[in-house]
Amino acid sequence: MESELRSLLKQIEAEYNATYNALHGLSSGTSRHDFINARMQNIDGYRKELVKLVGEAEAFRLLLQANDKGEGRENKG
Repeated sequence: MESELRSLLKQIEAEYNATYNALHGLSSGTSRHDFINARMQNIDGYRKELVKLVGEAEAFRLLLQANDKGEGRENKG
């Protein structure tokens, strides 16, 4: 279960990073919106898998932690 949990968290982080890059990249319009929407749908799917593994409260905490981890993204570019 631990390796599956780690894998899900890595996938969530990758989706958050892709979303951030789409928000701050050079693309615009509907294609950017569609891309971001798809990433957020993926995150929701991973959230559902997390809930099955660790329960609702812990899944919520882990998602917040993954999101907070990227708070410094704007300082990296």
